[in-house]
Amino acid sequence: MTACTGENMAKTTTMMTTMPEGPGKMSMGKEMGMANTEMSKGNMRGACMHYMKAQKMSMTSDAGNLNIQPR
Repeated sequence: MTACTGENMAKTTTMMTTMPEGPGKMSMGKEMGMANTEMSKGNMRGACMHYMKAQKMSMTSDAGNLNIQPR
């Protein structure tokens, strides 16, 4: 996992745009949204907690599966 910085959060958000639609992407989006909310409140500890959850989601289940299979 990467460090909890604004730059890395931006990279994760950009990576999410290339993910296929699905529950994993929605869950990551919610966690990133909560991270942004906490960051705007000045609560970096809370923001990092949500960011780490989003990162874990990208590494598990279908959320991190970016392989496109031929039909």
